[in-house]
Amino acid sequence: MKHLFFILAVAAANTLALGQSEWSGTAEFTVEAEDVKAGDWDYIPQSVQYETDGVHWRILEQGTSFERIWMGRHGADRYHILFHFLGNAVELEERCAPVVAEALPWGMPPYPWAEGASAGQVAVTDGPVQYTLVLVASRPAHRSSWSRKHFDLPPGYEPIDKIGLAALLQRLNRSSE
Repeated sequence: MKHLFFILAVAAANTLALGQSEWSGTAEFTVEAEDVKAGDWDYIPQSVQYETDGVHWRILEQGTSFERIWMGRHGADRYHILFHFLGNAVELEERCAPVVAEALPWGMPPYPWAEGASAGQVAVTDGPVQYTLVLVASRPAHRSSWSRKHFDLPPGYEPIDKIGLAALLQRLNRSSE
């Protein structure tokens, strides 16, 4: 029996060491823009939802002409950003720098938010714009309530690198002028 308790204690310690959070659920945020020029409004989401099962995380941003999904695993060295805009669906893979984040009432902040997160808000710098996400609601959910594939990459997104994404955005910008 002593061995069973020892094994459970080691497993619990490893879970925390791998960057996992005890909290599982959904957090919803409103967006407050900071000193944004008229042309930069397209970069700012109108709504943001964060989901985590304590191991994986997913951020869904919806804007006027785009949808962006950020997906990753707590403690991993990479995460994915899925862009869906103007008929294009692309996937960008990014590296995570080692950042130590502390668990908040709405869970462990994902890597892109780790440095700017607090209990009630997240400061975001995204390309040319800065905005603040203000926590509106958080709802805990049991880990077993998530579907098995909820945090998997969805099909239909083309892998792209930063140079390719910049070229695509520039081409779309020129065609809309």
